[in-house]
Amino acid sequence: QGLAVWHRSACQCKRQNSAMACVSSVASNSDVPQVVMSQRLSELLLQFPSAAIGGVQWCVLARKYEERFSARLDARSLGHTSAVSLATTLLWDVARLVDATDTDNPILALEDGVALSPQPGCIGSWPSLYSSLCTIVQNNGADELQATQAAAVSRHAGRSLLLSRVKPLLQAHWHAHFDEASFSYWNEQGVMVKVKKLKHLITALLRWRSERLTWLLAEGRKPSTLDRALLVKLELAPASCQNDLLLSCVQDERVMEEMLKSPETGVQVRREMSSAEQGQTPPPSVHELFDDPFEPPPQKLDRWPSSLLTPTGSDRGFWSGVSSPLFTSGRANFEMDSADSTQSTMTPTSELDENIGFMPTNQQSACAVVPVWFSYLPATLFGDRGDIPSGIVDRLRSKFEPSSSSFTPPASWQSATQ
Repeated sequence: QGLAVWHRSACQCKRQNSAMACVSSVASNSDVPQVVMSQRLSELLLQFPSAAIGGVQWCVLARKYEERFSARLDARSLGHTSAVSLATTLLWDVARLVDATDTDNPILALEDGVALSPQPGCIGSWPSLYSSLCTIVQNNGADELQATQAAAVSRHAGRSLLLSRVKPLLQAHWHAHFDEASFSYWNEQGVMVKVKKLKHLITALLRWRSERLTWLLAEGRKPSTLDRALLVKLELAPASCQNDLLLSCVQDERVMEEMLKSPETGVQVRREMSSAEQGQTPPPSVHELFDDPFEPPPQKLDRWPSSLLTPTGSDRGFWSGVSSPLFTSGRANFEMDSADSTQSTMTPTSELDENIGFMPTNQQSACAVVPVWFSYLPATLFGDRGDIPSGIVDRLRSKFEPSSSSFTPPASWQSATQ
């Protein structure tokens, strides 16, 4: 009984201590001025590189605030109706709302002006660091044909700079207190990542730039000032003649700006970017199953010279939107050249005949080559009718044989059957 009494008293003390901790936490928040809370929260937000990409969830930011300052960011205890109201009040001059669908867990991102301001030790200002790197390479780098060649630099590289020269130039042109070891950061889940070397930092910058452009195109947003600062593409590759790395500009900013301006090229840009990350070329376009069946094959149709293709205009041919070197759609009649170079007029087929794959029939009584196209259907689905339309043999025999004459099979056929 004494042990049970001791256990109950211990549990009561534990509950009282936890309640007092919660009260003290709320009290400490109420005692802290709003300006101090805003400054603390701004510094924490600047430790997330995703704050300059797609945004940071409020729950992750609030958890890091509680771990760092031992105080909870409870919206209702601080006099706010939701987390959206609290976030906009504390970060009104630093961050903006990216997604406020969930009022208790909005997504916040840094303002462009904050992300583009040099702040050593704050990884949220990585767009400013990336833009400064582009300017340094363009102004201090040597031409690609004259500089030390790299083993894996794109053939579109313009100017290049050895990585060993980057740090003093960043201290001179970006910030005097630049130190790559000070750029430790939290990822989107709030896990700490430490940066040890400059090459690790620049590799992360290149990855974040790619993630930012991918997010921009996926969301269908217009490029902002921050996006225009990331238009120049950098690439890091080992130098072939020295034990160093080479930082190169591999794309003109005017090209990327045009790609971002046209919304219809967004899908193609994402496709090229994903293919470039995987080191593969974009896959070729796949033709439809019911394309032009005549040779050359459908995949070779795009490579025919334009002089061989006859434009169809607005007329309707056998296949909508397909031009063929052998057939064109006419306004009233269809014409084709027979084997003896004589022209014969062909009557248009009905819509039913077109759907089952018949070509126009010849009006002349003379024998002529009549090409027939059979739509491909699996025999397991419709049986024999999926391979040969019913009645096609009788229809073709009526074109070649008089109706009055009877068919006599050759002697070879009879001997074979015997």
